[in-house]
Amino acid sequence: MSGYKAQRKTTRNQVLAILTRENTEGSIGTRRNRRSTLLACCDILRTYGYGKQWNIRQFGIREMNRILDSLRRKKLAPGTVENYMTHIRWLTRKIGAVGQIPARNKDVSIAREKNWPSKRKNKAKALDPKCLEGVVEWAVLVTELREAFGLRLAEACRFDHAYATAFLKADAGPIRLHGSWCKNGRPREIPVTNDIQRRLLAKVKAFQDRERRVQANGQKSMIPDDKCLDAGLSAYSGIQRRYGIPGHGLRHHWAQERFRTVAGFPCPFAGGPKYSELSPKDQEKWDKAAGLVNRELGHGAKRDDITAIYIGERQ
Repeated sequence: MSGYKAQRKTTRNQVLAILTRENTEGSIGTRRNRRSTLLACCDILRTYGYGKQWNIRQFGIREMNRILDSLRRKKLAPGTVENYMTHIRWLTRKIGAVGQIPARNKDVSIAREKNWPSKRKNKAKALDPKCLEGVVEWAVLVTELREAFGLRLAEACRFDHAYATAFLKADAGPIRLHGSWCKNGRPREIPVTNDIQRRLLAKVKAFQDRERRVQANGQKSMIPDDKCLDAGLSAYSGIQRRYGIPGHGLRHHWAQERFRTVAGFPCPFAGGPKYSELSPKDQEKWDKAAGLVNRELGHGAKRDDITAIYIGERQ
């Protein structure tokens, strides 16, 4: 009887049950994206007539192709389609159907990453101070942390001044980001190099000393005490839309300015020369600056392909 009832569940409810049990891998953002993507896949399958008589464990190449056909008709970017495939493969692992769909994106005609149109666009956005007029203090400081240190939104929301500045001596040295704040749990350090950063850190300290309680993990954060991380991120996103605060473009802008500071000349996306046009000495400066930006963005070793999205291709 229990098996019969399980089969009578809608595709969406079956996937929700799997997510409830299994969706524990990756960061909060990854888990949120996985949930929304897989539920969107259920909605697509429903348009093809998949209902209560169909068991999600029958998912295979036909269902994958129907989802991909729908995404292509919407003219979504190849990168978005790749993200769908990542979450679809996660689902097939959980239902024991790994061999039912191709393991490589090129086998389902998804464009290679280097050919994504987005790779050729400069996404940097500078912050207009007028955007912050009337914004609540915690959201202002989160935005300024994103701008001044190139932090991801979740990293800025989790920022604990006492932990981050423990290595600072007379305002010199790096701030450190705890692994639990960062994507893929990868801790990193970012140097404090200018007075704007120093004044911001002083403001953050005063704010957390005055406004924020110590959490169960012994740290403070920028999120209001009455909100969990998810609620804080959601509240910030609403503020961001309402006041026109730039999104990930702030991180792109920081990367380009950091490259300019280290290399001594702008990156291609900021109007600088191509790598092939540089002298051997300046190519060394490029390599050093790009490697430093890569580490300080938190992309990990050998991820120059991702850093190129921020500063431009090495060509």
